[in-house]
Amino acid sequence: DALKAYDAGMKNVICTFGTSAALVHSTLEAISSTANLLGCTKLVIALDRDAPGATTSIKLAEFLESRVPMVELFNWEKLVELLGRDVKDFGELSKEDFFSVQAVLYTNK
Repeated sequence: DALKAYDAGMKNVICTFGTSAALVHSTLEAISSTANLLGCTKLVIALDRDAPGATTSIKLAEFLESRVPMVELFNWEKLVELLGRDVKDFGELSKEDFFSVQAVLYTNK
C-alpha cells in the first residue's frame, strides 16, 4: 500500500509491514524517529479499512501522540464517499484515485 501511494506521487509515506508489525516497539520507535528527523508536523495513519486496521491505528496513534506534533487517523469514510465505492486500502486505488486521497488529506473533514 505504501509503495502504491509512493508511485501515485505521495512521497512522504512509511510502511509498517502490516498490523502485527506496526505495534512492535522497534517499528514504533522507527516511525516516531523518522517523523521527527524529517520534521513532520502531522502524521496521518492510514492502515487498512478493516477491524484489525482500525484497532491497530488507534493503538499506533496513542503511542505516537506524545512523540509527534500531530497524529490523525485517515478518514476512510470520506474517501469512500468521494470515490463512490467501497475500498479497503491504498493498494486498491488507481493513480487517479489518489487525487481523492489528497482531497481527504488537505480539505476540511
